[in-house]
Amino acid sequence: MTDPRIDLRAADLGISITETPNAKFRIVKVDYQDEVQAKGQHTIWFTVLNEQGKPLVGQQVWQDWIGRNPAEDPPAKAHTNLEGRCDIPMFHILHLDKKDGPYFAFAGRSDGSNSDHVNGMGLPENHHVNFLLTFQRVAQSPPPPPTKSAHLSISVDGAAPEVGSKVVIEVMNE
Repeated sequence: MTDPRIDLRAADLGISITETPNAKFRIVKVDYQDEVQAKGQHTIWFTVLNEQGKPLVGQQVWQDWIGRNPAEDPPAKAHTNLEGRCDIPMFHILHLDKKDGPYFAFAGRSDGSNSDHVNGMGLPENHHVNFLLTFQRVAQSPPPPPTKSAHLSISVDGAAPEVGSKVVIEVMNE
């Protein structure tokens, strides 16, 4: 079954989404532009929205790739503009028969731990295309309030009161 968030043409190329548990950034849409629509570009376009669906300015996004040597080459990063958009170019091939696009992208932390990931992007047989990704920041639920519990132990001169004794307990809120 195809993920409804992914353009069918992108899904046919093997593009997929990995959802991260408790992600702060969720992928809401993956669009695809073919060679004609891309007009010579070969880019991953990012749009990042806040919880209300408005552009998120200055948000860091990442493009990483399979086989990258971390000691020699950092992942590509960009920051969103006033429209909540930015882009990072692609240069590596996606073989149609293998569906082996090397790029994956996410928003948020550099290790990708707080964002969904879009996987499998690249240039289909070296054709210049674009992928348009829309991420949305998710409202994080506040932690539940601490539960109040009390333990009550009653003694009179070190011994438990006799059954039927009257005990007065005063509770004070601090």
